[in-house]
Amino acid sequence: MSIYWKQSLIIGGIYWIISLFLGWNNSMAALLIDFGLSLFLLIMLLPMNKMVPIKRLDSLMNNHPMAATWLASVGWVPYFSAMVAVIASIAALIWKADVNSEVLENIISVVVVVGFGKNLVAAVVVFAVTIALLVYGKSIAGQLDDNYNLTVQSESMPKKAKAKTKISKKKTTSGKKNAK
Repeated sequence: MSIYWKQSLIIGGIYWIISLFLGWNNSMAALLIDFGLSLFLLIMLLPMNKMVPIKRLDSLMNNHPMAATWLASVGWVPYFSAMVAVIASIAALIWKADVNSEVLENIISVVVVVGFGKNLVAAVVVFAVTIALLVYGKSIAGQLDDNYNLTVQSESMPKKAKAKTKISKKKTTSGKKNAK
C-alpha cells in the first residue's frame, strides 16, 4: 500500500474519532460541523496525492504501529459516509424529492440502513485487524516482534537489494563488453 493511502486512512481514522465525539453531542451545530469536516476530508483526498508525505503521520506509523493500524482500519468510514451523503443528495435532486415526498423518505431509509451496515462492517474490520496485530504481528508499518514493536525493516530489504545488485552487475558486465 502506498504511503498516500496509509496516510489518508490514518487521517480518516483520526477524523472518525472526532466524528464520534461530535455525534454524541446530538446538536444540529455539531452535526453540521461533522458534515462539513467530512466533505472537507473527502475534497482534500485529491490534493493530498500531490503533497509531500506528512512526516508526523510517518512518525506515528513507526513509533505507534498498533495505534496507526487501528486508526487506518476505521479510516475508510468517513470517506464512505461522505460518499453516501453525496450520492443521497444527488439522488434526491434527480428525483426532485420534496420534504414531504415518499421518495425522500425512501432515500433517508436507505441511508440509515447503509449507516448501520457501515458500523457493523467497521466493527468486523476492527476485530480482524486486532487479530492480525495480536496474533500474526502484522501492522500498517510492517511486521511486529513479540513485544509489539516494529522489527528491523531490513528483513524485507535483501530481496530489493539483491535485485538492485543483479541489475548493477548486468550494467557493469555490459560496460566491460563495450569497452573491449
